Amino acid sequence: MAAQGCRCTRVSAAVRSNLPALVVCVGVISLVHDSWLSPLPHRGNLHVLFGILLWLCVVERFYARLNAAPRMSMTDLRPLSRHLSRRVYLLLYGLMLVRVIIDLCAAPHHASLHRPEDFQSYLICGVLALITIHVLAAGCRHLLMPAADTPFSLFQRNGRLT
Repeated sequence: MAAQGCRCTRVSAAVRSNLPALVVCVGVISLVHDSWLSPLPHRGNLHVLFGILLWLCVVERFYARLNAAPRMSMTDLRPLSRHLSRRVYLLLYGLMLVRVIIDLCAAPHHASLHRPEDFQSYLICGVLALITIHVLAAGCRHLLMPAADTPFSLFQRNGRLT
């Protein structure tokens, strides 16, 4: 039974480490799919998959940092949320760059391939991921704050319980 637990741990670690790459791949694939002249009937499914994977990636990174070996303090919360926000912005800028590259490559064949509304679903997914980051950070502030009924003598200088 221990071998099965080890195998599940390895599989979950592999999924967690490859989740950001999967988000990028699904985003690029959906952009390429949107650039086809005759899109398939269910093109929104890739946008939904991108949004779900982006949201899962943000939640997983936050959860992994909360459960890391040195317990996260209040001072670690702001850099974590800024780091995750930067990743979301970088992903959105990267997808916009891929869209521009696709437009430039298809320019001789098509007058106008994309409308400005085509990128709205990606922006909505990014905004939802950013809102999730802020909600998780606000929730963690309440979890990481020292309780009012805890004696002050139990706290170290850095605010952690002894």
